[in-house]
Amino acid sequence: MARLPRINPTGRLARNVMLLRFFAGVLLPLVALWFVFTHVVETRGEAAAAETAARSAQRVIDSALVSTLDSGDLVFPLAGDRLAEVDAVFATLVGPGVAADDLRIVNAGGVVVYSFDHGEIGEIVELDSAERGALDGTMSWAVADAEDGGAILSYVLPVRLGTSTEPVAVVELAGVDDVARGQIRGHRAGIRLLVGAGLAIVGLIQLWMLLHLVRNLWSQYDRSRQMAHYDPLTGLANRLYFHDRLAEAIASADRRDGNVGLVMIDLDGFKPVNDTGGHAAGDRLLKRVAAKLSEVTRREELAARIGGDEFAVVIPQLESPGQLAQMAERLREELDLGVDFTDGRAIRVTASLGLAVYPIDARSPDDLVAAADIAMYGAKATRKGTSRNGGPGGGEPGSSDLPDRIFR
Repeated sequence: MARLPRINPTGRLARNVMLLRFFAGVLLPLVALWFVFTHVVETRGEAAAAETAARSAQRVIDSALVSTLDSGDLVFPLAGDRLAEVDAVFATLVGPGVAADDLRIVNAGGVVVYSFDHGEIGEIVELDSAERGALDGTMSWAVADAEDGGAILSYVLPVRLGTSTEPVAVVELAGVDDVARGQIRGHRAGIRLLVGAGLAIVGLIQLWMLLHLVRNLWSQYDRSRQMAHYDPLTGLANRLYFHDRLAEAIASADRRDGNVGLVMIDLDGFKPVNDTGGHAAGDRLLKRVAAKLSEVTRREELAARIGGDEFAVVIPQLESPGQLAQMAERLREELDLGVDFTDGRAIRVTASLGLAVYPIDARSPDDLVAAADIAMYGAKATRKGTSRNGGPGGGEPGSSDLPDRIFR
């Protein structure tokens, strides 16, 4: 059907706002939850991988130290040939299970008896909590990210010699552990994939539920809007919607210094059709009239059923007098209808049209409707078919001529 464009279309805006609220209220928390949950699980996974690597390193260190060092080596700093021998032993530890980019041994008194950095040998350090824990037999470890995306692991491990179960020193080593790095990388990738997939499924379910809800809400909204703005029998705009759109058209004309045309239509012969064929015949006639109006009016124009057998057409951007005259003539021709009945009787139905132009014939929407109504009743009384009532801008009563000079 023909209708006026909405001045303030809110449907699309409301849908966009609802989608934005969905992203802000559902998806963003899901993304935040993904980061938090992934971080927590990754941290625990890294700790498990680091502990495995630390136990592996402890076994290798224990084996190497027992076969290389004796208790005397842990009393004083290593030097000379003995230092060279220990260097050679620890050089072989770089391999699967142990990272040894940095290694030193500190005895219970805090003396550095051995270090990859020979400059540290002989230094006395204050034992920290990890070192004191190692002297009590507890392993400790830490994980840091390497520049290549791997994992730098550092260990503080107890040193036991011979058959003694009591730690006599502490070994500290750090480096990129290939085995642990592979475990951590695999764990990270698996956790991110698992958590991401789970949250994606939750998000899709919520999105489906929201879209389903939105469709239902907008369907109800469209039905309510249809009932509020359109005539249920003909599908044309009802009286309320007609007045709203006429006011909007006039406001728009004021902004662009334009004109608005209005055609009021009353059917001649509708009552005999109703009396002869009943309300069903009358309803069928009204639907035929509505279809004709929809065919004649353009997209930017509005066809409305005002009530009973009275209709109206709004031309929001009237460009010339001839445009309104042509519209009226075509409407009059299209609404010259014949109604045949089963008993052989036929009734001819025509239309009386009243024309008015804003701001020539009126200065307000109500006055424009009144001017068109007066012209319509004048046409009905004189059986002219079409009439235009004179207004403050010009035009004589009963005339359908619209002088060009008064058009804005």
